[in-house]
Formats: sequence, structure tokens, C-alpha cells
Amino acid sequence: MRPGLPLGLILLGVFICETQGVAIISAGNAAFLISLFVIFTPLVEWLVCRGRLDRRLMLASLLSLLGVYWLCGGRALHLGRGEWLVTAAALLRACLVCYTRRLTAHRPVPALALTAVQTGVVAAGSWLLLLITFRAPPPLPASWQFWGITLYLALFATLFAFFAQNYAAGRTSPSRLSLLLGTEPLFGALLAALLLNEHLTTSGWIGGGCILASLLMVLTRRSAPRHA
Repeated sequence: MRPGLPLGLILLGVFICETQGVAIISAGNAAFLISLFVIFTPLVEWLVCRGRLDRRLMLASLLSLLGVYWLCGGRALHLGRGEWLVTAAALLRACLVCYTRRLTAHRPVPALALTAVQTGVVAAGSWLLLLITFRAPPPLPASWQFWGITLYLALFATLFAFFAQNYAAGRTSPSRLSLLLGTEPLFGALLAALLLNEHLTTSGWIGGGCILASLLMVLTRRSAPRHA
């Protein structure tokens, strides 16, 4: 409970900022801006965990961010309310990864239990905000398609994803973990090409290559042993 409550509040902030931002800006701009957490994480780790800035990880982070920019089409960004919200979500994601490592570093916290507490905090916070925002809760959709998609998003894209993140947080550095999470746009583009018959542009292929190169830079470098 002690690490789960504050981490759950940070996760709630991520969902609020990201969901509100994505609702008012393009998906491409949102994908690029949320990937800023790859750059934010080494800086937050340096401040929170009192580590040192690894030049190789910073270079890999910049390469990954450049890859996401090209993968998303290389469009110019107009920083409005939605863009700032998604940028705030990216910063909160970086804080989530770093504080997960810090708050669980010297205590045996099962990843599944931590995920359960975080999920409970997010659920309770979301219901509270819903009651504050609406005088009466809006009617729930009756479509089976809606509930099928919601179930998939809840079980796999949320619960399993954050369980895997919490499990990995105790076994690698926050910066390495953020770079691995930063490959999400690449997998999204590949699945769109395979399942939706979308075609990657030349800049998209270059961007995907940059993300893959940044991943190889991290995976081929041995991490420092973790001290008890």
C-alpha cells in the first residue's frame, strides 16, 4: 500500500492528461509527444535516484525520439492545450517509472500486488472525478462491441502492460525501461501495416530504423549490477 498509493495517483494523472490530450489533437502528434518520456526519464532518474547521466543512454533516447518524429510523419507541432496535456502525461510517465524503482528498491513488493493497488487508486479516482464532473453519471453504452474493446483495453493494454512494467522496474534501470517502452510507436506502425494495410512512407521506415538502432544500443550494453 505504501508505494502503491502514490504510484497510483501518478498513474491517474497520466491517464487524465493523456486521455484529455488525445481527444483534442491528432494521433500522430500525440504519439510523438508521449514519446518524450524517453528523454524525460534519464533526467528524472538523475534527479530522483541520484544517479548519473549516461551519455550512451541519452544518445539512444534522442535517437529514439527522432525516430518517432519521422515515424509520425515529421510534421511541425503547434503547442496548444492538447499538446501541453500530452507532454505533461509524458513527464508523469517518466516520474512513474523512476518512482516505481525508488519506492520498491529496498522492500519486497510483488509486482501483481503493486499493480492491483495502482489499479484500485485509478478506479476510485476516476469514479470520484466522474461524480464531481457530472451531476448524474452518463448512461453506459449497451453495445457488445464497446464492452469487448473495453475489456481488451482493461486486461491487456492496461493491467498486463503495467504489471509487466512494474515487474521490469525492479530488474533494470528506469532509463533502459523507458527506451524499451519507447518502441511502442514502432510496433503500432508495423501492426497497422500488417492488419490495416497501411503503408509506411520512406521517412517512416527511417524512423523505425532509428528506434530499432536505439533499442540495439541499449540491449547490447551490459547494465551495471544492482546492489542490495
